[in-house]
Amino acid sequence: MEATACVKAVVSAANHYNNNPSESNLVQLQRHLDVLISFTNKGVPLKFFDPKQLLPTECLSHLVNMLNDPQTKPTLAHKTMILLNNLVQDSEIRENLHSVFSLTSSLAAFLRSHTTSPADVITVQCADLLQRLTYNSRMSYQENYTEDLIHFVAKHVQGKETDLTQPCLGLLANLCRHNFSVQTHVKNMECIKPVYKALMKFLLHENLTTVVFSLSTLASLCLHEELGEKLFNPKNVHQTFQVIFNIIVNGNTGMTRSYAADLFIDLVKNTKIQNSLVTYNYLETCLSQVLGLLSSSDVHSVSKILEMLIAFCSVHTIRNMICRLFLGSPALQSHDPKTSTPAQSKRLLQKNMVDPFIAVVQWAKQTADVYDSTALLAVDLLKEIYEEVIDTGISTQLSPRADLVLPMVTEVMMSPVSKEDGSMKPRCQKIVKVIELLLVLCGEDSTKAYVAESIDAKTCSQLIEYQINHNRIAVNFNRSQADLDAWSEPGADIVLNTMELMLQSKRYIPNMDAVFNSLLQDSRLVPFLAYGMTSDSRESVQIALRMVAVGSKLQEFPCVILGDTIAASNAKKQERLRDQDEGRLDTAPQYSRTTLQLYDKENVPLHKNPVKPSRRPLSETVDDTSVQLLIDKMETGMELKDARASEIIDVYQHKLQSLETKENHLQDLLEAKALALSQADRLILQYRCRRAQSEAEAHKLRSLLQESTKRSEECREQLNEMMLDREKLQDEMELMMHENKRLEVIADEHKELTQTFTEQTQRLENTQRSLATLKQEHKTMSEMHEMLRRHNETLKQQHDVASEQLVELEEERKNMSRQMKEKEGKVQELSRSQQKQTDKLKKLEKESNDLEAALDKLRNELAKTEKTKKELQYQVNSLEVVCRQHETDIREKDTLITNQKSEIDKHNELATLIHTITGKTLPAT
Repeated sequence: MEATACVKAVVSAANHYNNNPSESNLVQLQRHLDVLISFTNKGVPLKFFDPKQLLPTECLSHLVNMLNDPQTKPTLAHKTMILLNNLVQDSEIRENLHSVFSLTSSLAAFLRSHTTSPADVITVQCADLLQRLTYNSRMSYQENYTEDLIHFVAKHVQGKETDLTQPCLGLLANLCRHNFSVQTHVKNMECIKPVYKALMKFLLHENLTTVVFSLSTLASLCLHEELGEKLFNPKNVHQTFQVIFNIIVNGNTGMTRSYAADLFIDLVKNTKIQNSLVTYNYLETCLSQVLGLLSSSDVHSVSKILEMLIAFCSVHTIRNMICRLFLGSPALQSHDPKTSTPAQSKRLLQKNMVDPFIAVVQWAKQTADVYDSTALLAVDLLKEIYEEVIDTGISTQLSPRADLVLPMVTEVMMSPVSKEDGSMKPRCQKIVKVIELLLVLCGEDSTKAYVAESIDAKTCSQLIEYQINHNRIAVNFNRSQADLDAWSEPGADIVLNTMELMLQSKRYIPNMDAVFNSLLQDSRLVPFLAYGMTSDSRESVQIALRMVAVGSKLQEFPCVILGDTIAASNAKKQERLRDQDEGRLDTAPQYSRTTLQLYDKENVPLHKNPVKPSRRPLSETVDDTSVQLLIDKMETGMELKDARASEIIDVYQHKLQSLETKENHLQDLLEAKALALSQADRLILQYRCRRAQSEAEAHKLRSLLQESTKRSEECREQLNEMMLDREKLQDEMELMMHENKRLEVIADEHKELTQTFTEQTQRLENTQRSLATLKQEHKTMSEMHEMLRRHNETLKQQHDVASEQLVELEEERKNMSRQMKEKEGKVQELSRSQQKQTDKLKKLEKESNDLEAALDKLRNELAKTEKTKKELQYQVNSLEVVCRQHETDIREKDTLITNQKSEIDKHNELATLIHTITGKTLPAT
């Protein structure tokens, strides 16, 4: 089922239910409403629900009527509010519901009728819908429901926290924002102090939406007052900045981020807060976190973030910081599709999309009809960035990255447009902003070369030709505002800005100069130049004047046609102003009678060229008689030969002129009667409106009178009671006088006793202070004693461990010395045996050949013994070194033990001294 068919089904079901409110028709209507709710869920574009078309308008009127009807069942009202809550996500639908369908007054009346059950789900849903509906909408204080709505909201804000508290906070923030009348009324309320306390309490709430609602309300109410000075002073405002940045970065809904961004936009308008924001230490870090949201947030959040960044750009220092954060990011990495894999290409694309500058360019590429103002705001932010780059001359330090922006610009300028398309106005606005961005880029030679490479004369001429052929300003510049299309003025701005772009870039683009001169000499461009010169925009006037200054040097420039067009435009504007002034005079009651008399039957209407009665001279009467004679001759057919053909032609011309004058006179009379009739209808309508207002005021005054009479009766009863109380009080007063004299005597005695009591208390306080100090000293000394005792025990344990280790080492040393002596004995025996063998060798030289084998064996054994000897000597030396180290360690620990014993003795002496002091002082007290 398509969305349009679903809307049609809802309208049909609503008509059936209005004609016959049966249960079956109710079920059918609720079923179709459920289907439409599913179509309008969050994230789904609502372009099919255009309020300018007949079917959506009829559907909205049925939905509003359901809420206006007090007999509507709660289930149907609940589904209606859910559907409206989905529809108000679109800004155009929300504006129409507020201004055209008066949904705000209907919801306020619904809340007023359900005040007995504030915790009801429908009441909470109604308050939430009212809060979303009034977001960024102007609320008139003159409406009948505004005052009751303010009191309802204030009551629930300062009361116990319920499900209704958060929508009421948001509604109060919407009512107070940019509305001086509502702010004044809220400040003059009797319960304003409890409201302030409740708002201050909500600043510490866990829910970020509640925090931003309360902070926005406080900023609207008391930013320029004493409470605002305390809340937003230089000490606290940095903490406030951090809170708002945290809400923007960590906000769980787009609504929370929108309110936080709006709060920043309002605060930045204050000069003191601008200075505090510039000196905020973590501003650059917070801005980098906010820029990271441009690639990961939804369209509504991105739109508000871009709007906030543009507001920040109004401060020069912050604009420079934003520019460096955008252009100082890493350059875009490119990949080769032939060598890289699809996974690598996807990963590289995601990495590049995280870059905030690329994210802004991507948002600027989106179509303005789908993404509302997000694309326009992205182009505005790019323009602010490049203005800062060119004005401060930091293009040499940062890369302008024009190679990313210019493809987007050319794509927008060359995108096809259709007059039948309903999105012409946002597309024309986007083209205007893109051309303004190109004009900014043309402000520097380095970027002007990039601009010259990306656009050509054909693209510019096609833009201008389309506007000349289709824009109604070109057809008739003097037509009224109602006769123009919605995109006519943005289309004229396209022509002016394109001409300015051609003027600045004609030296760098081939064939641009010839196309520019031919367009200036074209008379079809005159309405657009006249529009620019008579516009209320300073930029349009300046561009038109530059075009005239350049075109005046050309021979065929249509100066005369331009002057006539401007003069006709001025005359048309004067006539409109005169009509408006007359309309204002007609609305005043004192001029209504005279206005009606001006259009009497016998009077001529007030026109620009009124037909005035005049007396004809004698010559004209003579001519009339001769003409009448000629007419008689023509009718009788006699004496026709005497009349010349010129006389006959004159007769007919005179006859036609007289008929035309009579017809003009009758037409003027008809217009006068129609105007008088319309004025009479308008007066009747005004009278009915005023009568309704007067009846409402009379009803209000009647209720006020009844309340005042009730109050007067209550005051009269209170006055009688007060008179009786006064007499009783006079009797009691006389008794109290006698009692007072008696008490004066007692008071004197009491003074003396108080003096003595104060002296005694001072002494007691002094002794108590001395006792407290001594107790404190005793406590500290006892703590020190306990600490030293523990330290002494640890040292004793360490000493015992060290002595045990020393005994073990001594035993090991004795064992090693014993083994060394045994080895030495063996060495001596071996040396003796060697001596004997040598003696035998000398004696038995003859037997040397036989004993060589034995001698070799003995030599090998000798080498082994020498090796073992060396190893034993090395071990003995190492053991001696270890013994020396242990002896030094023992000496150091002995000295440490002696020092600790001396300190323990000192502490013992101090403890005995403290005991002696405390033993002497305690008996004295």
